[in-house]
Amino acid sequence: MNNKVLISMAITLLLATSASAATYYVDNQNPLAGDTNPGTQQQPLKTIQAAVNRAGAGTTIYVRNGTYYETVAFQDKLGTAQAYILLENYPSERPIIDGNFAREYGIFISSAKYMSIKGFEIRNLKSATRSATGIFLGSASSDVTIENNIIH
Repeated sequence: MNNKVLISMAITLLLATSASAATYYVDNQNPLAGDTNPGTQQQPLKTIQAAVNRAGAGTTIYVRNGTYYETVAFQDKLGTAQAYILLENYPSERPIIDGNFAREYGIFISSAKYMSIKGFEIRNLKSATRSATGIFLGSASSDVTIENNIIH
């Protein structure tokens, strides 16, 4: 009897963990994109930040080709060792985060853990007061993977 209860609890825990993981798509080239959309491939979000704001442990965010004029801020975003927050280019595409309009940071990470940034071009960052930074990794952040990005 006890073994059946333990198995049932394990299955319930696994289902709960899987159900909380989400996948969002961002595509500012799609005329149907909007930040109030559900973030599906058919109804993508328009900005990367809108997807990041919804992200929790186990979330994958795929960003389609396009130029995104925004600073993407991961503040107090917590993945887990088993369920990273993934921000990635859509396969075979390279989205651009462009810092025109005097942005200091392309991606700003503060108090965030267990996340991955992969497959972006980050360019044209500017600052009147300090060095511009493509990807800023700030205080209390750890277990962040940054790979296959081009920053210039």
